[in-house]
Amino acid sequence: DLTKEEINKSVNAKVNFGNFGVSIFSSFPNLKINLGDVTVVGIEKFDGDTLLDLKDFSAEVDIMSVISGSNIKIRSIILDGIKVNARVLKDSSANWNIAKPSTDTTTAAPTKSNFKMALRLLEIDNAYITYDDRTMNTNANIENLNLELSGDFTANLTLLKIKCEIDSISTSYGGINYLKKVAFAYSGKIDADMKNSKFTFKENDIKANDLELGINGWFGMQKDDINMDIKLDAKQTEFKTLFSLVPGVFLKGYEDIKTTGKLAMTAAFKGTFNSVKKKMPAFDITLLVKDAMFKYPQVPKPVTNIQIDLKISNPDGKLDNTVVDLKQLHAEFAENPCNMIMKLSTPMSDPTIYCKLDSKIDLASLKDFIPLKDTKLTGLISTNVEMDGKLSQIKQEKYTDFKALGTISLKDLFYTSASFPKGITIKTTD
Repeated sequence: DLTKEEINKSVNAKVNFGNFGVSIFSSFPNLKINLGDVTVVGIEKFDGDTLLDLKDFSAEVDIMSVISGSNIKIRSIILDGIKVNARVLKDSSANWNIAKPSTDTTTAAPTKSNFKMALRLLEIDNAYITYDDRTMNTNANIENLNLELSGDFTANLTLLKIKCEIDSISTSYGGINYLKKVAFAYSGKIDADMKNSKFTFKENDIKANDLELGINGWFGMQKDDINMDIKLDAKQTEFKTLFSLVPGVFLKGYEDIKTTGKLAMTAAFKGTFNSVKKKMPAFDITLLVKDAMFKYPQVPKPVTNIQIDLKISNPDGKLDNTVVDLKQLHAEFAENPCNMIMKLSTPMSDPTIYCKLDSKIDLASLKDFIPLKDTKLTGLISTNVEMDGKLSQIKQEKYTDFKALGTISLKDLFYTSASFPKGITIKTTD
């Protein structure tokens, strides 16, 4: 009760916990400590919000190291059934900033201590984490995270062994879902330089749905900076591995979708990341897809001849210097060809875009590669459009400065559906 009272005096939140136990019998010759039903609930702006809900915390400690007092050896720490709800409001208030500032104004000289604490194993079971940032319109959800991390955390140099599995990761930014219920797994070993906070990857493997990536390089932490030189490359070369990441695709029955084609993907990040100063590392991402196709089992024809050549690069970490260069996007939808190229630059200050689209789609053939229920659709759409200019030219109504050329034509359109039985007919539009 006294511990609970003192904790609540030092934080802007309501901290509570239930059962507390100490035992030597179940873990002899080690000492086992259990703490259950831990909650941290917000106040004021975050009144009623639960920041942390932890079902069970347990630690196993070398009892002789506790008696000696100067070098406590923790065999393991296990967190089971943890839920974290992190929120940032539009005024940048974060619900995890709960520590009250110290009122101690004394400036005693620091004293050297011989106290050390060694941790061998950290295990997290059944963790659920949500992140909601209203300043950036960003959301992330992690469901059922399980983590095992082992190593000698008191040594200057140690080998960390990590195994992590997550049932589902979803992320969105600006209302767009970039990941939707993606299964994630990571296993690997990291050479850790604890003194300099530098970590080097070795024998590492990342898997997101069917996409498997190898990772090498290093990252280091200094105050708010995270320095890095990291490279990733796809271990598998099948198009289906990329297709599995398309939001909403990796669902029941996905395994029945037939795909062929080759894939190459690499990514590199070099520089400094600092969320406070909004610094980003330089990055370079390439994606190549060659001679790919996919076909749903319930439709007669596939989408064929898929070719993608995409490069996203940034030389210095300044987001406005990011260039998205789609050199080729080609696909044939039941013999309906579609071609697109696009280049986007200065995306933050004044988006500059060059784009060219050329396609011919017979709408009657949509049912051949997309399941359409209770819908009738016919007609021909032809597109041959090219544009080149800046967003500022549109905002300033300098329309003649923004290049936009080409034609879009629609012929003999007919459409009906269960929700729109009267339908619509358009003879010609140019």
